[in-house]
Amino acid sequence: MNKDYYLVIDIGGTKIRSAIGDNQGHLLKKVKSFTQARAGAKIVINDILEISRQVITLTGIDSVNLKGVSISFGGPVDFAKQKILKSQHVHGWDNLNLPKIFLKEFNLPCVIDNDANLAALGEKTFGAGKKVDSLLYLTISTGIGGGVIIDGKIWHGNHSLAGEIGHNIIERNGPACSCGKKGCLEALASGTALAKNTISFLKKNSQVKTKIKSLVSGSLDNITAITIYQAARQNDQLALKIVDEAIA
Repeated sequence: MNKDYYLVIDIGGTKIRSAIGDNQGHLLKKVKSFTQARAGAKIVINDILEISRQVITLTGIDSVNLKGVSISFGGPVDFAKQKILKSQHVHGWDNLNLPKIFLKEFNLPCVIDNDANLAALGEKTFGAGKKVDSLLYLTISTGIGGGVIIDGKIWHGNHSLAGEIGHNIIERNGPACSCGKKGCLEALASGTALAKNTISFLKKNSQVKTKIKSLVSGSLDNITAITIYQAARQNDQLALKIVDEAIA
């Protein structure tokens, strides 16, 4: 008996991924690429379509067994209208109906939602949340977001903005955020913010000794959140302080 498969896509501010999976949560194959954030949405969409074609070819599944497309987007999505509201990391997404583009390209039904919402649903269906009815899922990467599950279903809230916690102001007159405000949670504790703020600190305080520097061979601009967490695991005091402040 033939299985049904789905094309699944994750669009982030740093990476884009495409995969083929079944309704049991098993992935046959996945392809990823870097997000050309500065190039804008049009270029990124072309890249997504390309890696989607690649992953379909690599799996070699019959097109009749491919039943639909699911898109996870790293930014606010109007779920009812199936439109991206905007992206703080890549320009050109405002009010874009991406499912229409995929319907035209692959002739398959397509649904889009915010990445944290879909991650929360995945955790509820296949992961740590299988035994609970309600949960809160937090995603911390290029930005910060949240997904809320209530009674087994995604809670989108008014204007589909439930869980959009990244742009709550935590520190007045804090670091500038990509949204134009200052002191947002995302500007203080996202992976991007950790790297940016650490680079700035070390450039201004060159005398500070830290394993963060050695992990990038002194090339400060190559520091990422991964670098900081690697140093923290090695008990580096600066890295531990940065992580503690982000968590707090």
